[in-house]
Amino acid sequence: MPGIRLLFDLWTHPANNTHRLRSIFRAIAWQIRKRFSKQPKLIPYHGMQLHCPVDNHSASRAIYFSNLPDYWEMLFMQDYLRAGDCFVDAGANIGLYTLLARSQLGESGQVHCFEPNPVTAEQLQKTITHNELRNVKIHLCGLSDQSGSLEFELGDDTCTSHIQPKDSSHKSIWIDVVRLDEILQDTPVTMAKFDIEGFEPFAVRGASAMLHQSNPPVLLIEVGGLANNYGVSTDKFIAELASMGYTTAIYDCEQRKLVNVDQPWRVPTENVLAIADSKRLMVEQRLARS
Repeated sequence: MPGIRLLFDLWTHPANNTHRLRSIFRAIAWQIRKRFSKQPKLIPYHGMQLHCPVDNHSASRAIYFSNLPDYWEMLFMQDYLRAGDCFVDAGANIGLYTLLARSQLGESGQVHCFEPNPVTAEQLQKTITHNELRNVKIHLCGLSDQSGSLEFELGDDTCTSHIQPKDSSHKSIWIDVVRLDEILQDTPVTMAKFDIEGFEPFAVRGASAMLHQSNPPVLLIEVGGLANNYGVSTDKFIAELASMGYTTAIYDCEQRKLVNVDQPWRVPTENVLAIADSKRLMVEQRLARS
């Protein structure tokens, strides 16, 4: 059944529309490598090369879905970001969003990656070093509403590592966590992405001073329901964003338009954009001119 589901996803994913058979052959080759070799693979990725460990789910998705696994989210970044911008990648993992952002920002921009898993951060560093990306900085820590340390659960896949909920007995380590307000409050940020397995509300609360100044104008946030593990429902989180002046939306790639969504589970989508109301016109103008 997993094989049938993968085949369906490969065939229907919009990034594979013009080369479905090639994507299937690429997936087969990757599956063979995963089973018979432990060696990572370097793949072309948005004008650079991405270090892909064979046991990493994000690496598989990049290979399967033609470097645009999160299709509308990544097309939004390509249409919105400009040279010289600043991008924050919270939950950077091996760098799919980091490299995509860097491809748009160029050498004059900045990328700040927050990745608390030391194994994953080392893999990301290999990619950054290999591509000689001097304006990409890794922060070996997590984001929260209070600085300090938290217990961090190590999942079977580094993509599912997360802050440990109460009453969990899985293998864990202690990590440093910081408030984004303390690290980047004086930095104009163009866009921030939060994909931290349900801990997004706490990371956003730790950036409240910045957000009340519409900095950054755009957030990309995972809202797949994992925040319930920490006592925060999706509708409550969206209400918190609204109280800070942000409206949630998705991106219509074909029309290059933002579509407001206050109940993402009805779309359905696991990610939403949060657009600062005071900056919405600027965001829409960027999208129209891209």
